[in-house]
Parts: sequence; structure tokens; C-alpha cells
Amino acid sequence: MNSNKLMIFVHTPKAGGTTIRGIMHRQYGKRNCYETTKTNISQLLALPEYEKDKIKVLQGHRILGLWGLHKHFNKDVIYITMLRDPIDRVISHYYYNLLGFSSNKKIISNNYSLKDYVQNGIFPNAENRQVKELSGNPDIPYGTCTREMLETAIRNIDAQFDMVGIMEYFDESLIMLMLKFGWWYPFYRKRNVTHNRPRKADIDKETLKVIEKHNQLDIELYQYAKEKFEHRLEEMDDTFYKKLKVFRKINPYFKIPGEIKNFMTSAYRKFIDKQD
Repeated sequence: MNSNKLMIFVHTPKAGGTTIRGIMHRQYGKRNCYETTKTNISQLLALPEYEKDKIKVLQGHRILGLWGLHKHFNKDVIYITMLRDPIDRVISHYYYNLLGFSSNKKIISNNYSLKDYVQNGIFPNAENRQVKELSGNPDIPYGTCTREMLETAIRNIDAQFDMVGIMEYFDESLIMLMLKFGWWYPFYRKRNVTHNRPRKADIDKETLKVIEKHNQLDIELYQYAKEKFEHRLEEMDDTFYKKLKVFRKINPYFKIPGEIKNFMTSAYRKFIDKQD
């Protein structure tokens, strides 16, 4: 990535963002990646210019004032994000909370079902979260996401985002990022995974209908982005698919510590260099 550009990674909860953030730490250096939260935006904006200039990546769940934030930096901006099937994302987020991985204990203490979690209005994450993020409205109250925001999110995908990956095409998304921004071996271990959760096919139909009802805008956004991504995949040449194939063969070794991992990643880098 051009060092004069600022990358903003819009991280929707339970859409592969924690894994992506780990990859980006290796690409740009963890100290050059600023983790945004609801409470530290004012601290970020108050940094002196020489400190802001060191930041290569902004990443996190909450980037308030998303579309105006780059005005506070003397850099061009690159926006990237990862989207996920909205129904599966909501199910994953519910069980992430239910199994105690989140600091939010309301689900456990109130014994909320998945259906309750979606429709009781207490949890904004359960309703059209991806439209909220990509339209620049991450913290609006439950039930206030509008079709106009969906249209804004779609316009932003087309005009503002340099890359919109798809969770269900995770490896393909990584190879696209690698090629576009000159990343070196985006190997990964899955992080923040919700284990022991039911599949979408195992959820009762009534609950699925409730999730669909409260995430209809997200479903439309996801379908639009997914079709656009699949069209890009169709345009990729044989070199892309060769790199993808080798990446998938070597990535499992990234879990192995020590010399074997170093050898495999070095071998992959040599392969990449030969393809360019």
C-alpha cells in the first residue's frame, strides 16, 4: 500500500474482521494500526499531525463519522470491509454472546432466545448492522435503519470502497487484497470463532423469518455486494486461481510454530514472486 494513503477497515461484528485485523497487523505493523472505538475517536482526532501521519490503518467496530473522518488526515483514503450472509451473521453473534465470549451478559442473565435477541429491540447488532456500518450510521437506535441508508450504503460500495470482501469467499477475498495492496502472504488462523453454534439450517423457520424481517435491508445489501464480488471472480485470470490454490495448500501450516511455518511461508513467497 502507498505509505501516503490511510486504510480504513470497516469491521462489522462477526464478519471475519478479527482475523483480518490480525493479518493487517502483520502487513503494516501493529503499532501503525489504530483501533477505533466509540470512546477514543476524540483522542484520535486530537493527536498531533506527526502522530496521525504514523497511522497507516484505522480499524474497529465503530468508526463514528466514517465518511468525514479522513478529512482529519493529510492522506488519501482507502476503504475496505468484509460482508457476511446477514442471517448467519446474526446467528453467530447471538451464540457468541450466549456462550459468554462477549462482555455483554444481557442475553445470559435474561435467558433471551435467538428470536428474543432479534426482535426485542435491545440489541442494535441484531438488526441491519451492515447497512448501518456502510452508510456511516453505526450507532443509530434499533428500528431506525431506512431504505435511504441502504441506498447510501450501495453508493458507498460503488464509489468509496476499494475492496468489499465476502465472508463466504474469505480466501478469495484475501488473495484479492494481497494483489491489490501488495500484501505478503495473508496466512491466518481463524480468530473470534463461535464454536458449538447451530447452523442456519438447524434454526426453526419461525425464528429465521424474524431474523429475515429485521435484516431485510442487510440481505439486499449483501446480495448486491456478493453479486458484484462474484462478477470480479469471473474476471480473474489463471494466475489468480493458481495463487489461491497454493495459498489454500499452505495456509494450514500457518498454525505450526517454528521452522516449518517459516519454510512454508518462504516457499509461498517465492511462488508469488515467480507469478508476478
